[in-house]
Amino acid sequence: MILLRNSSIYLLTSLIPSAVGFLLMPFYLSYITLEEFGYFSVLLMINTFLTIFATMQLHSSIVKFFLVYKDDEFKQKQYLTSLLVVSVFISIVFLSFIYYFLDEIKVLFELQKLSNELVLLGLLIAFINGFKVFYESINRILQHAKDVLVSNILATIFLVGCSYSFLKYYDMNLYGIVLATFISSVVALVYYMIINKKHFVLSVDFKLIKEPTKFAIGLIPHTLSKNIYVLADRFILIKFVSMSDVGIYAIIDKVANMLKLMTSNFGKAFTPFFMTNNSNAISMNLSQMILITNYIFLGFLLGLTLFSKLILDFIQDGLEIYAYLTVVLSIAFIFKNLEMYLTNFLLDNKQTKYISIISFSAAILNIVLNLIFIPIYGIVAATITTTISYFIGFMVAYYYVDKKFKYFEFPFLKVSLDFIFVGILVLLTYFYQNLYGLGFMILYLIYGYFKYFYILKEKLLKRLKR
Repeated sequence: MILLRNSSIYLLTSLIPSAVGFLLMPFYLSYITLEEFGYFSVLLMINTFLTIFATMQLHSSIVKFFLVYKDDEFKQKQYLTSLLVVSVFISIVFLSFIYYFLDEIKVLFELQKLSNELVLLGLLIAFINGFKVFYESINRILQHAKDVLVSNILATIFLVGCSYSFLKYYDMNLYGIVLATFISSVVALVYYMIINKKHFVLSVDFKLIKEPTKFAIGLIPHTLSKNIYVLADRFILIKFVSMSDVGIYAIIDKVANMLKLMTSNFGKAFTPFFMTNNSNAISMNLSQMILITNYIFLGFLLGLTLFSKLILDFIQDGLEIYAYLTVVLSIAFIFKNLEMYLTNFLLDNKQTKYISIISFSAAILNIVLNLIFIPIYGIVAATITTTISYFIGFMVAYYYVDKKFKYFEFPFLKVSLDFIFVGILVLLTYFYQNLYGLGFMILYLIYGYFKYFYILKEKLLKRLKR
């Protein structure tokens, strides 16, 4: 029940800012051009990359080590304080580096048209988000999902209010959007600092973070390669296509993120649940969980296919011709959800080197395919290669887990059959986005009811009778 409740709260946590961000896109595009939206997406892309180094991912150790000191409250506070002090020091050093090489960064990412002030403000968001994630990790491991929700609601309110004011009344255009994003991130960070101050103390013991630091640094290659999915395609795109096409790709990605936020937030709820329970015991029921969640996410993929053209046309006239790309990119996030189950087994057993191998193999493939095909096919290639890379990442993860954890039986055949069935329905729905498409959706719901939920209900009734 805790897993289901927290999954729902985390979904709502991301759904609110994502839905507002989606609704803000037509508003943004009424004040800025597709080219300027492309510049904005590039700044966000760089932030995704910089956040990794802003705190050297030290916050990632909280999920694993916070509960180690649960019987010694003072040590627990010392651990968090020591981790925070080191994170602050690393951020100051790295921010100084960014400031010194700002002109070179602008050239590398084709941002010469933007002022130094605007670019620096955009990059500062990465450091704010780095510490926001640090504090958020505490709430996640304590399973205080409501605090995460409140933080995101506050940030969203400030984002909407500031964006509306800066664009409508002050004509600040792109600078206004970046400034509003910065302010909303600061608000979220301040809220986290206030509610989590009880977990810190004016005392440090750097010996306590020796093992957590090794653990966190071991995850940097995994996190870095994971974000190369985001970095590689757009970095290569800005070198071979116009900034307007980069803006279009950012919109496609934003629509596909409607499915990503579902899979990622289930993962955020599942990881602490998995870490605080015995992985061997959980694996007994995990097969059914994988099948049901995969069925649900495939259902949302079918729904997104049904309304993809309508959604893109709402954002801006003429974009509906790219609807098929949103469907292709959405499939990538379903593969990522399947990979999440597998990598959690490796993470729980401190097999971070295998997680890095999984991520790097997929990331390298993504870079190679992008370098080959983006110069020829542009954003179409970027979308397809990303999906292929996520699939390869899932397959490599399946290989390692199947090899090292014989007690875990991944329902590969059943998942594959669901993918084939939904693949056929997706193709039919895309070409018949009308009552026929709605009929295919109803067919899928009936299929799921008799294949999964009806069977589970019967099993539950039998257990209750016993």
